[in-house]
Amino acid sequence: MEIERLGENKIRCALSEEEIREMGYNIDEIIGNTEVTQEFMRAVVELVEEQGNISMQNISCLLYTSPSP
Repeated sequence: MEIERLGENKIRCALSEEEIREMGYNIDEIIGNTEVTQEFMRAVVELVEEQGNISMQNISCLLYTSPSP
């Protein structure tokens, strides 16, 4: 997972499709606004806080997808 701070209240977190699968999800499951999407986002927030030493309090989460190169 690649984490980049873009501003005081904004970060970019990039996960590969393989990393998503390793978390127990697939792309089709996490696209949209479902309970699975929310569960995935909570898991990513926890990983960001652990790996990036970044507090996610008061930071909104948006999910963007893009194909890997």
